[in-house]
Amino acid sequence: MAKVSDDGFDFLNTEDAVPPVTDALSFADTFETAGLADSLSDGVSGFYALSSPVDALAARLLMIDRAKTRLCLQYYLFKEDMIGALLIDRLLKAADRGVEIQLLLDDLQGARRGASFALLANHPKVEIRLFNPNLFRGLFRGLVLLFNMEKLGHRMHNKAMVVDGEVALFGGRNIGTEYFLSDEERMFLDYDVMAFGPIGFQVQLAFDTYWQSGESKAMNQLDAALYTIKNHQRNRWRHQQAISHFDAMPIAELLKQSPLQNFSNKLPLELAHADLLVDPPEKINSYYMEKLSLAYQLSHEIDVEKSLTLVSPYFIPTQEGLDRFRRYREQGVKIRVLTNSLASTDVTLVYSAYQHYQQSLLEMGVELYELRPKGWLKSWTQALLAKLHWSDSEWLQSHQLFQYWHRHQLSLHTKLAVIDDRYLLTGSANADPRSRKLNTEMLAIIDSEAMASQETAQLESVLSGDIFYKLALEDGEVVWHYEEDGQQKTAISPPEASHWRKITTKMMGWLPIEGYL
Repeated sequence: MAKVSDDGFDFLNTEDAVPPVTDALSFADTFETAGLADSLSDGVSGFYALSSPVDALAARLLMIDRAKTRLCLQYYLFKEDMIGALLIDRLLKAADRGVEIQLLLDDLQGARRGASFALLANHPKVEIRLFNPNLFRGLFRGLVLLFNMEKLGHRMHNKAMVVDGEVALFGGRNIGTEYFLSDEERMFLDYDVMAFGPIGFQVQLAFDTYWQSGESKAMNQLDAALYTIKNHQRNRWRHQQAISHFDAMPIAELLKQSPLQNFSNKLPLELAHADLLVDPPEKINSYYMEKLSLAYQLSHEIDVEKSLTLVSPYFIPTQEGLDRFRRYREQGVKIRVLTNSLASTDVTLVYSAYQHYQQSLLEMGVELYELRPKGWLKSWTQALLAKLHWSDSEWLQSHQLFQYWHRHQLSLHTKLAVIDDRYLLTGSANADPRSRKLNTEMLAIIDSEAMASQETAQLESVLSGDIFYKLALEDGEVVWHYEEDGQQKTAISPPEASHWRKITTKMMGWLPIEGYL
């Protein structure tokens, strides 16, 4: 059985903190909160899984619309595309109602802000801060980053929202069209959870720690031009243009069907104890104590006895990870890893490092699965049709969604683990050196057999040859098994990837840069 300690999250000194008693009144028409109210005194939290990108967007809009006093957002990427502009539009409406908005962003894209951000930044109820900012905001900003990787190579990878200090949403999704079925080229498969009760309070404490950190700088001190743009009407027009096409997008039609928007029935919450592990903001400095890091906490707080299913889009186990997997396998632990294939990954550099570990993992009996770049579409489409009670003809004639999404490149972005059929781990952390050493991350350990079983069942249903490749060893060489037109096939090199991608990935694998990936 996995073991979880009671003293996680030490660096925030929460021992004497008492979470507010909440009955989530703002969400009482959407969720069944009565059971949660009865269990709060026992430290139980309520969870609602957001595997669907439609529900994930609906949940964010719901939280913004229901906010009463304070709304906190913390993101690695917040793109100013159609989805970003849509959320900004709702944030502006919340600010007009008097809600205090605090937006904390990593500064990876900090110098590229337009009309929508200008409107948000200049609202009197909104404050924006940038984490670990590049002080050079000009044309050669990228060169400054390149020559100061020791400092600027560290990034805030956390992704969270908190409403009124009580209801939180966290997981793997950034803000951008590709995370919510709206991008023209790529679709990310991802996972979030909404959380009520003590865990929401812990997420709020984590946000406040980052917000008050010396590594977070007020955006108006860095991008002064954004705050001095005088033509408010022009910004408003450009902002409206950015969101004007949303209603014509397939996601807008599906959004109306989401139970988080139509409120036809109250949604059940899974009740469970949970720990929140968070890297301290000081992780980006050379003097921080490694024993405070999320990776250190996780390695000392949880163990595996029977089974481990790991889902990580960027998977580089490192030698330390190999040694841990080998110990688990010697103890009889079943291990499955789901990650991106060379054809589906959006970061080929990561695959170039991961490919060196494939043979060792397979030799010790680890099951390896890689996402096919188009594989999920048929299965996901059929499940969605059944959920909406639409026939194939209605889908094709009225909505043409399948044709729209068929053009997309699928990529795995989910960060999730299931341990011993009991513990569900989810958050922003990948299983790679960057998450361990360079990025700040957050991760929840949820003690729930129901949630663990639900995610395991969903994964079991898609581990077939038409959705994932299954890797194997044949005559000492790595091969990929998959299904094509009902026929079982085997490839001796990464399938469905271009020759150029294979060649460049092999060449990049020679570079000594694994510690930065």
